[in-house]
Amino acid sequence: MSAHMQEKWWLDEQQLPGSLILGGPEGTFSEGQQEKFAVNTVGDVQDVDKFRIAVKSVCEVRKRVTADKLKVMTICNLHEDQWFPTPEKIVHVKGFGSGLNGIMDEAVLDDILHSTCEMIVWDGDPFEDTGFTKMVPKFLERSPQSKALAFVLDYEVDDFRESWEKVIEQYPGRIRVVAVDLKPAIWRDAADYGITEELQDVQGLPDWAQEYFLMGRLACKATGSKQIFSLGGGGIAAHEAKVSTNSGAVWTIYALSRGRKEAYPTLADWAAENPSLGVVLRRDLDPDEAMAFCNERNRKKIIPWCRLPCLWRS
Repeated sequence: MSAHMQEKWWLDEQQLPGSLILGGPEGTFSEGQQEKFAVNTVGDVQDVDKFRIAVKSVCEVRKRVTADKLKVMTICNLHEDQWFPTPEKIVHVKGFGSGLNGIMDEAVLDDILHSTCEMIVWDGDPFEDTGFTKMVPKFLERSPQSKALAFVLDYEVDDFRESWEKVIEQYPGRIRVVAVDLKPAIWRDAADYGITEELQDVQGLPDWAQEYFLMGRLACKATGSKQIFSLGGGGIAAHEAKVSTNSGAVWTIYALSRGRKEAYPTLADWAAENPSLGVVLRRDLDPDEAMAFCNERNRKKIIPWCRLPCLWRS
């Protein structure tokens, strides 16, 4: 590769119109960006063919997914127009990213719609038709005036466009993105909202886990919404639920399996062990519900019919 291409190609408007935000520490490339563009931490190209394919793909997706189809905002201009409903009309959805069956989809969607919400919000996870993000297009389809908002790391907006392109094409102008600056150790947007002190609840976890935790908390803070629906969920979500329920949020948590035995405590485990007014654990939707829990004691105990008391004898 020529020296011209090697020298800060990510800032070259001719090669990559719109440039690139770097997601690694101290202005370097994140691990995801290194893999995607076949570069090292400082952007030196390691595989020319893979690099060229990646740059071409980003440019093409940017051309197709235009601003009239997907508006990208920041935390600062989130409430500048009338597109944003009141907090009472907003719900957040979370959960397992994949492995969910479709048995419970309509029940979950009915619960969301019964909340009379006008906007569904999520933390920028990619679209996956076996993950909780499948609820976004289902919600948009069932409620023609509804909207969807994704909070996305600013250096992953291109990944979001690529993952959600088909859904965006189907619902142009009804999905928007908030590009968030959450790079350790400053965590800029989270610090501006005064929530970095909540990191004490996830001390010891890796940066990526703290990043996910702060993203969820920032999204709820920025929208003002207190309603969260979670289709299953892992341990990081449990930390988030613990903090937010103390601030008045209400979590509806569905005991759903992602098709495998859980090695670590899940959000459903946390909900079973921490009953409160802010925690609703919805059970009996998934025939494999037992696998939604890591801890055996949180699974329902099935009593054989032969051991049931013979009430008719009394």
